[in-house]
Amino acid sequence: LRTQHENEIAGAALLSLPMTAADLVHLLDNLDVSEDSQAAVVFITDCVREKSDLGKISDISKLSSKLFDQLLALSSTDNNEGDSGGRDYTRVSILQTLLGIHQQYKSQISDLSADDGKKRRKRSRSHSDVGSTKSLA
Repeated sequence: LRTQHENEIAGAALLSLPMTAADLVHLLDNLDVSEDSQAAVVFITDCVREKSDLGKISDISKLSSKLFDQLLALSSTDNNEGDSGGRDYTRVSILQTLLGIHQQYKSQISDLSADDGKKRRKRSRSHSDVGSTKSLA
């Protein structure tokens, strides 16, 4: 993508695809933090913000985690060479997208986290019961 017009065409094409959160996670899995990949991340985050339905909440949660991973990679002190303005723009785009996801799916994500916490607590209780002397008697 060498011109602004090509960027706009690519963005429009990406938006018109029937993509879910799982598809977007797959796209993000194939990116690094190079300057070229930063443009792709911005395209993907723009797409996420424009989609009204991203699919299953578990996939949306994975997408959120993947975006946080991208944000961490961009903020790493090891990757401070090159265009810091481009990295800043990409970070802002990721943060806006994360904010949008968490505002739109707030109750569903918190329900998913609460369910996950209950499962963990149940496992830890049963694990602690295994070692107790009362269960052996």
